[in-house]
Amino acid sequence: MCCWPPQDENRHGDFFTAVLKVQPQFLDDWRARAWSKFFCLSVYVTMYLNDHQRSAFYESLGLNTTQFNRRALPPAVPAHRSTCT
Repeated sequence: MCCWPPQDENRHGDFFTAVLKVQPQFLDDWRARAWSKFFCLSVYVTMYLNDHQRSAFYESLGLNTTQFNRRALPPAVPAHRSTCT
């Protein structure tokens, strides 16, 4: 049911992957972990807020937006935990 991550987040992830491949020194300290967690949190918050702005769309599909997000986010978190720690 979940189409995670949306294409915008894929493009952001591709950009950060390219930057980190050419600047590996940014990967191995506490700042890198903090930025990674911030980035992942901002992606999830953006998805949640965007979905709630489009509640009429989800309702037209017979879905409750909040219930959809509760089902969509937990499966996405473990899949990206390795990049978000």
